[in-house]
Amino acid sequence: MSSRTAWAVLGLAFLVAGCSTAPPESPAPTRVITSIVLDRTGGDVGLDDHLVLNPNGDWVYTDGKGRREQGVLAAGKTADAYGIASGKEFARELAAPMASPHCVDAPLLRLTVGNGSAGYVDCTDEVPVHLGQLVEILQVEILNKLPR
Repeated sequence: MSSRTAWAVLGLAFLVAGCSTAPPESPAPTRVITSIVLDRTGGDVGLDDHLVLNPNGDWVYTDGKGRREQGVLAAGKTADAYGIASGKEFARELAAPMASPHCVDAPLLRLTVGNGSAGYVDCTDEVPVHLGQLVEILQVEILNKLPR
């Protein structure tokens, strides 16, 4: 074999070897969530509640009558809320169509996280799991503790 042929074979081997390796996988993009918003509207008591939770735990609540409350959610509960909101399962629930049961006396609960929004009428047992978990944290840890 001539040196020219040897170099050609060697070059071809490097070329084939270079083509057979897969490019490194890039990490999945991370969703940046600046706030979690819960709106409760309607129902037989005519709710018009708006709650915003920020990543540092600060929250602001307003209602349709002009009432305003603010506070700080415990760090562990804030981490729980943002952990749910940043999960893939929650993102799938946000993308799913909203169920529409016919309950005139129950409020509509709507969560907005990033660009996504999902909700349900609070009279059904068919609440998406992660959506329900996040709403429960916000209601139990913040809304249910507000002075009446």
